[in-house]
Amino acid sequence: MKTKKLIGLFVVVALVCGSVFATDTNDFTSGTAVPAGLGTPVILKGTLNYSVNPVTASSVNKVIAIPAGYIVQAVAAKMTTKESTLGAGTFTTGDIDAPTRYTTAALMTNTTTLTVSAISSNKLYSSAEYIVVVPSTVCATGTVEVQASVIPFK
Repeated sequence: MKTKKLIGLFVVVALVCGSVFATDTNDFTSGTAVPAGLGTPVILKGTLNYSVNPVTASSVNKVIAIPAGYIVQAVAAKMTTKESTLGAGTFTTGDIDAPTRYTTAALMTNTTTLTVSAISSNKLYSSAEYIVVVPSTVCATGTVEVQASVIPFK
């Protein structure tokens, strides 16, 4: 019972803080790095585990680092553990400039559907950038996995 009260208190504090302060930007990049001198496409992966790293609503969470000079061909995201803190929130994937660039809002309670970007999403990054996940609600229990197909531009 004490645990539920503490989680409830955390949610209330997070909601209040999230609504008072500017949107957070968090760096959770720990996935696959691009090997030096890569000349072929590669799939980069990143995971955001909200039970380890709780976040506020609308926070911008860096999941995959994209080096300068790479084209992101496609992005896919999937909830592998549903987020149940506040019910059926959604998340999008994109980059720092456009947090919805790659996928539209996907339910955080859906652990069966893979959300993928449009096939024509090829975006060249002339400077280093990040693939980000942006939730619509406070998150403290779910896990989202993200993959990006990248290719060097030479």
